[in-house]
Amino acid sequence: MITSVQDEVVSLDLEAKTLRTASGSEYSFDKLVLATGSEPVVPKDLPGTDLDNVFTIRKSYAYLTEVHRRLADCRDIVIIGGGFIGAEMADELARREDRNITLIEIMGHCLWQSFDPEFCEMGEKALAEKGVKVLTGTKVLGITGDRKVEAVETSDGRFKADAVVLAVGARPNTALAAEAGLRLTPRGADAVDSGMRTSHPDVLAVGHCAAKTDFFSGGESPVMLASVATIEARTAGANLYSVKAMLPGGSTPGAFSTVVGGLALGSAGLTETEARRRGIDVTVGLGESVDRHPGTLPGARPIKVKLVFSAMSGELLGDILCSPRRRRPIRSSPPPGTTWATS
Repeated sequence: MITSVQDEVVSLDLEAKTLRTASGSEYSFDKLVLATGSEPVVPKDLPGTDLDNVFTIRKSYAYLTEVHRRLADCRDIVIIGGGFIGAEMADELARREDRNITLIEIMGHCLWQSFDPEFCEMGEKALAEKGVKVLTGTKVLGITGDRKVEAVETSDGRFKADAVVLAVGARPNTALAAEAGLRLTPRGADAVDSGMRTSHPDVLAVGHCAAKTDFFSGGESPVMLASVATIEARTAGANLYSVKAMLPGGSTPGAFSTVVGGLALGSAGLTETEARRRGIDVTVGLGESVDRHPGTLPGARPIKVKLVFSAMSGELLGDILCSPRRRRPIRSSPPPGTTWATS
């Protein structure tokens, strides 16, 4: 029998194997699975983050409904952070032509963690064509205003703002685990093995709160993906009372996809940039075709593919794909680690 309770867990007693909620209820458990997710990062050294109309993106329907309501009357909106959340937020907000949307990224490109520069540039161009002002290599110095946000000060000047969206990353939500005495990793995530078991024998953790292992290096990875979380959940479910499943290789390679400005982008594994940064000798294959066979079929659209191989073993390490938006998401190539025959 499954019983669903909507409440907030405020304390956890691992020795007594009980937990207490905000409403005062107490529950005992034989096994416990932590799936507390993540929380948005708010830079402590950035002035003005406490002003009215400065928002983060939280996974709360009520909160996001309120954000949507308050943004409805805003004309000048600045988004800080050019990752997936920032880029997709800019894309959505730019649907209204009477708005001035500015997207600010401190690194050289938006989406730089998941795509090589030439693909990032295509995404930035697609956003610009929708009217988004994209600023890269730009540092935000502060958010200013009298109670309510009025402007954003940057290394490239001052930008008027009726509202600001902070999209500068997320961190594991592990305060409850830390207070209970569970072991955390250097990044602050719940330390787990490949069976999703924590430092307590009867507690497992999955999703954004649980540590991720880099598929290629074996070190800790900051990746937070729903696709990975679902695999972890199934693994934890199988291991509640006995070990029956382990993540293959102790980890799962991440696959990313997004649509910005009508351009679909997808990647899996290592980009060429990241592979070379790690000192891996790679061979790169580029291809352009259409997404239908034969290409004369109605609705056929161009697609660009980049494959990254290990120059030594010929193994596929990663891929990137892009295409104008289609009805179904573009599919990535076989998982990294697949061996391809090369001549």
